[in-house]
Amino acid sequence: MPTIELKEQWKRRIQKFYPNITIRGIGGGEKYNPNKTLYNKTATVAVINSMRDQPFSCKTVILDEVHHYSLLASQNYRIWDNVDYRYIMGLSATPVPERLVRIGGGWDIPLVYRYTLSQAYRDKILLRPEIILKPVNLTESEQERYDMLTEKMRNNTKKFVDFDDAPIWFKACAFERNEILFNSRMKLEVLEKILSEIDFQKAIVFTERIETAEMIARRINEIRIEALALHSELKKKERKELVSRFINTSYPVVLVTAHLFEEGMDVSEIDLLILYNFNSTKRESLQRIGRSLHNHSNVPKVYILYYKETKESRIAKKIRRIFE
Repeated sequence: MPTIELKEQWKRRIQKFYPNITIRGIGGGEKYNPNKTLYNKTATVAVINSMRDQPFSCKTVILDEVHHYSLLASQNYRIWDNVDYRYIMGLSATPVPERLVRIGGGWDIPLVYRYTLSQAYRDKILLRPEIILKPVNLTESEQERYDMLTEKMRNNTKKFVDFDDAPIWFKACAFERNEILFNSRMKLEVLEKILSEIDFQKAIVFTERIETAEMIARRINEIRIEALALHSELKKKERKELVSRFINTSYPVVLVTAHLFEEGMDVSEIDLLILYNFNSTKRESLQRIGRSLHNHSNVPKVYILYYKETKESRIAKKIRRIFE
């Protein structure tokens, strides 16, 4: 798996359902010892980066969050060239292409089974969330600047297939538009109103930037609701303590996070999720909203805050359609 947090979660789950299996971890302070004698019923749970250049032999390899591996295929060749295995299987809760990963020796992992959201709703594995779109107005000056940049980009006469092929001025306009959306503070009042009026136990607010997460957490604490800011600049111990505090607290608490807690972390009590900032990545939106779908006691509420008359309006509606 790609992260230490996922490694720890897998270890706990395997131990719970297979108490007679010996479990060892690799990564996050746990070292790999190739000379250690292993018994037949042994599960090794490893962080992918800790397996590079390590000779390893096993019967079955399971790749969690396998959609990451196709993005890093060239880097991961070094891993598969040193792993001796008979079977390999990839797992992902994200829509993936028919061919996922090309591993050492030129072998592909084909898609063999797809379990859709509709099936999960039908089988009551997941609860269908209540997706609520909350339009927000930019300030007059912000909207004017955004519209001017949009018009300039729209009038570009030269067509290009990929954004990387766009001229520098076009990229600069796109960057400035994003800065307007990320830096505007007009969503804060709407966010505070939602948290003040909705009855919840555990809520997550997703942002795109660390400074935004910290700013939101401060504002939420000012309205006497506990908020915790979780992001990559915190030390591992601090992140672990924050997540534990969020999970184990008995009173309402809000976790504000920037690009953490999106994948693999399973907290069944989440009953409110808010996308404060978001981008156009379908996979990321699925992962974020997926944090709320494991609540089997209450229908989770998902609020998507978006700025009207901007690209966020189209993206927000697209995200909602995915979960309908």
